[in-house]
Amino acid sequence: MTRSKHDFLRTRPKDVDFHSSRIMFWVLGEDIMVAPQGTQKSHLEMAEAEGWINEENTQEFFQRNMRGFLLRHDEENKIHFYRGVGFRFDDEVIALATRMLPRFVEVLGLDAETKVVFGPKDSLINGVEYPIRFRGTIGELLSEVK
Repeated sequence: MTRSKHDFLRTRPKDVDFHSSRIMFWVLGEDIMVAPQGTQKSHLEMAEAEGWINEENTQEFFQRNMRGFLLRHDEENKIHFYRGVGFRFDDEVIALATRMLPRFVEVLGLDAETKVVFGPKDSLINGVEYPIRFRGTIGELLSEVK
């Protein structure tokens, strides 16, 4: 297999437990594309398997489309949003995720207590520090939208 500059986004042995414990999704336009529960794939691997990306368009695809995951186990009930090859967010990602919250509630079965988070689960990934912002619960955010 040819090495790619995006190989760091592939599932490594240390990622398997986390990947299989979360529900991964991509937002393509207005569509929420959800990976099968328990998949060990990364976002990169899902996008490749679906035929959405190739070596030439990976960077642009990751920058254009929001992605994230839902954690619903143990003490965690959180949905995370970000985009880019890293795990970044900006006002546009926050606005899009907030606007689409009712759809996420429907598609993923979120409850009012689900926490909405921007950025990755852990701030330090592959030696890069990413910001993480807790925005509120689904219940709080949906009451603001009304």
